[in-house]
Amino acid sequence: MKNHSAKKLFLTAFLLLAVTNLIVLWGVYTNRSGDPEAKLLLTERELQPPYRISDENSGLSLTLIWRSLGKKDDIYRSISRNSPVWLDAEKLRSLGFDIDAYREKTDEKSYGYATTKECFLVLEFHGERYNRELKEARQERTAQETVLRSDPDNASAQRNYKRAQERAEAIEKYETRLYAVDAGTNPQRLKEKYPDGSTYIITRAEIRLSKDFQSKEVYGVISGLSIPRVHVPAKFRQVIDSVIPYTKRAGASFKSHETTSPHPPRYQVTIAYGKRHEPWIISIEPYKESRK
Repeated sequence: MKNHSAKKLFLTAFLLLAVTNLIVLWGVYTNRSGDPEAKLLLTERELQPPYRISDENSGLSLTLIWRSLGKKDDIYRSISRNSPVWLDAEKLRSLGFDIDAYREKTDEKSYGYATTKECFLVLEFHGERYNRELKEARQERTAQETVLRSDPDNASAQRNYKRAQERAEAIEKYETRLYAVDAGTNPQRLKEKYPDGSTYIITRAEIRLSKDFQSKEVYGVISGLSIPRVHVPAKFRQVIDSVIPYTKRAGASFKSHETTSPHPPRYQVTIAYGKRHEPWIISIEPYKESRK
C-alpha cells in the first residue's frame, strides 16, 4: 500500500513538472514567434554582469540598467532612477490609481506604499532624454570651467569644475542610455506611439504610489521591471569571461570582478523583446565602437 502511494505521488509530481515545463516552453515559443517587437544593440552600460559569480552555479544573467528624468532641484539632482517627472497625477489616474483616496489616507503605512500595479513601461535608448541630459551636463562643465578660469586658485571653483567634469564624462562614456519615458496599460497603443523597435522597449514594470510628507503631493514610483535580468545562453558565456577578468578569492565559493572605478563597456549585446514583452539575448560580442 505504501509503495502504491509513493508511486502515485511520484507520478503526480512528474506530471506536474512536465506540465510546468510545457507551459514555460510554450511561453518562450509564443514570445519569440514572428518578428521581435524590439531589437537593440546595447552594451555593458545597459546590461551589467553580477559582481559575484558562484562557483556552484554556472548560470549567468545580465541586469538591465535604466534611469529616468526626475524633478530638477539642481543640475546634479536632475536624475531620479525610479520616480520620473512624467509619472504625475494625470498619468497615474490613466494607469488606474485612485490618487485622491490615497492622498487622504493618514496612517503611516500609506505614506510610503500603496497597492502596486503591473503596467507597461517604455524605455528609450540613446534618445531625446539621454541627449538632453548629456547636453546639460556639458553646458554645466563649460560654465564651471569659465568660473575656474576667472579664479583658478579658488578651492570651491576647483571642486565644482571637477564635479561637473566627472558627471559629463560619466554620462558620455559609462552610464546607461536607457531612460524610462512613458507607461500605460495597453501595450498596443504604446507601440503605436513608439513604433521604432531599435529605440524603444515596451516591457512590464511594477508601479506604486508614494506621497510627500509635508506637501501631501502624490507621485508615482517605478518599483522595478517585472523581468529585470536576462539569461546569458551558454554559447555566449565565454565572451563575457574573456573580456571581464574574475578573481577567485582564497577560501571563497565565488569569483568577483574587482572593478572599482568607471570603465568603458567591454561587450555589446543584441537583445530582443517578443510578443509577451519578454527579453532574450540574440548575440554577445566584444565591444566595438558604434555611431550610437
